[in-house]
Amino acid sequence: MVEIIWSHDALESLREIGKFIERDSHFYAARTIIRLIESVERLLQFPLSGRIIPELHNKNFREVIVGNYRIMYHLRKNKVIIFTVLHSSRDAEKFFADI
Repeated sequence: MVEIIWSHDALESLREIGKFIERDSHFYAARTIIRLIESVERLLQFPLSGRIIPELHNKNFREVIVGNYRIMYHLRKNKVIIFTVLHSSRDAEKFFADI
């Protein structure tokens, strides 16, 4: 079993997603954030279950797709480090500059 760590940037992404959706509906904002957080729980037992991020071609960088969102993570020893959550319409390339 691994440990899931949400980076500061990933938590900030969740906060921004929630604020954006909340402009129309508090209910759907909360529901979306809960769904995103719960969707990575399977990684505790199956850390390789996310697909390899196509832009990176590295088996240690993976993502879980939830609706229109990409939850991107890095496998490091016994840790799953979630480094960002992106809407699929956003350009992901800028997040890979430091990787």
